[in-house]
Amino acid sequence: MAKSPLPPRTAAVPGDRVRCVIVEDHLLVADLLAMTLAAAPDMAVEILAIAPSVAAGIEACDRCRPDVVLLDLGLPDGPGLTVAEHVAATLPKARVIVVSGQTAGFTCPENLAAIIHGVVDKGARFQALQMTLADLTQPEAAPAGKDGRRRLPNLLSRREREVLALIGQQLSSRAIAERLGISPHTINAHRKNIARKLGLRGTNLALAAYEYREQLARSR
Repeated sequence: MAKSPLPPRTAAVPGDRVRCVIVEDHLLVADLLAMTLAAAPDMAVEILAIAPSVAAGIEACDRCRPDVVLLDLGLPDGPGLTVAEHVAATLPKARVIVVSGQTAGFTCPENLAAIIHGVVDKGARFQALQMTLADLTQPEAAPAGKDGRRRLPNLLSRREREVLALIGQQLSSRAIAERLGISPHTINAHRKNIARKLGLRGTNLALAAYEYREQLARSR
């Protein structure tokens, strides 16, 4: 399939309210995207559906007929661009924004150039978020890297990094304990220490864990 660089775009969705479908298989990422859109200034965004797969994304687009689709490239049942192709065929006025950790080297397929409005690297986005939070909460805990940013994992022990990566897989304390061969009580203690060192709680801690897991996967 012929590909071309993503062309520059002007505003594609007229009106005061943008109706959006999110196609993303990781629930924490989808929730963050929804919260980010809800807080967007000068724009009213209505999240119509969150779909975790190609099949669910196509069904949601057919049912909801959104103005915008936020689309992950890697989905459990196939490539996300399959959803974009369906949108191009059935909703030619809709626009797709690719939000993925697989954007390196991405070029827009020529047949989708009319509907793909932009590309966002979600990995870089979360990395920037977690590094900024780490600097704010623990500025003295670790030296900065060569690029001037402190490395979040340097704040943690080896075992805490192992636990953080498994939290990023959305595993419970009991499941992590079974994986590592230690007690759930010990895992809960590690969770508390990780939260204290990073200054993160709840969803923010889970998102930092997800990004750390993605960093490990990209480095292999």
